[in-house]
Amino acid sequence: MKLKILIGLFIFLSLSSCSRYYYAPALQNVPLIKEEGDFNFIGSIGTSDEVKMFDFQTAYAITDHIPITFNYMYGKGGDFSTQNAGKVNYFELGSGYTFPFKEGKIRVGAFGGFGLGKQYHVYPDSPTMLTARINQYKYYLQPAIGLHFNAFELILSNEISYLAFTFNPNNTGTEDGLVKIMDNPRSILIEPGVTVRFGWKSVKLQAQIVNCYSLSKTDMPFETSKSSIGVILNLGKGFKAIP
Repeated sequence: MKLKILIGLFIFLSLSSCSRYYYAPALQNVPLIKEEGDFNFIGSIGTSDEVKMFDFQTAYAITDHIPITFNYMYGKGGDFSTQNAGKVNYFELGSGYTFPFKEGKIRVGAFGGFGLGKQYHVYPDSPTMLTARINQYKYYLQPAIGLHFNAFELILSNEISYLAFTFNPNNTGTEDGLVKIMDNPRSILIEPGVTVRFGWKSVKLQAQIVNCYSLSKTDMPFETSKSSIGVILNLGKGFKAIP
């Protein structure tokens, strides 16, 4: 009986979620590389309070210490058939510096880059559909430290970023959250994350949790956490299709 009550409560809370958010954390790219030619590819699905996301990432080591990183995220929340939804396409390009300790078992790195996203929102409760188009820009710095073994990795990271929005002058939406970010279009964010990978040397499952805190204004319409799970492939030197 208690189990049925808990299941019913969970379903009710899931269906009743109607918050609208204008920012959600992207998957943190933490390529603690070992040598030149290392190449990682990650595909992941993530969820937060309202937004469901798909992330794709790559990282290529141009030297033993310097990777180039690229990230893409697609996020969607709500239901467009009821004119109450939003979506985002977001891209990041970055680089950094990593170095190993203890024969590569401990790896430390710092990464930085630039992100660009485009959002589209539709709003209900109107004879004519209300819309908003928003551009988001992000500059970030992300230190990380990780334990690395062939079958297991644990990485702690902490992204510090400057986030800014610009707005299409033809927007017609007047939703409270939209008004709030129009009044406060710039934020400083801190996003600590934990990444766990397990599997084989060349293929691992990855789980990541990222929290988001605004240091500029605490009640912004931003997602406060993101959980994701995916697969990481090491396609660089020594890659083996079968572990």
